[in-house]
Amino acid sequence: MTVLPLPGRSVRRDSRGMNTAMNYLTVLVVFLLLAAPSLYGMAHDRRIDREIAKARREAEETSRRAGFAKAA
Repeated sequence: MTVLPLPGRSVRRDSRGMNTAMNYLTVLVVFLLLAAPSLYGMAHDRRIDREIAKARREAEETSRRAGFAKAA
C-alpha cells in the first residue's frame, strides 16, 4: 500500500512567502493608521508656528518703521 503526500503540506510550503508578505503589509498598514494622526498634527503645529513667527517679524518690522518715523 502506497501513501501519497497530503496536498495541504505542499500548499502551505508554497504560500509561506505570501503569508509573510501579507504579515509585513498588515503591520505597515496598522503602523500608518496609528502614526497618521500624529504626523498630521505635527505638520499642523509647524504651520501654526511659522504663521506666529511671521506675525512677530511683521510686528517688529512695523514697530521699527514707526520708531524711524518718530526719529525723523
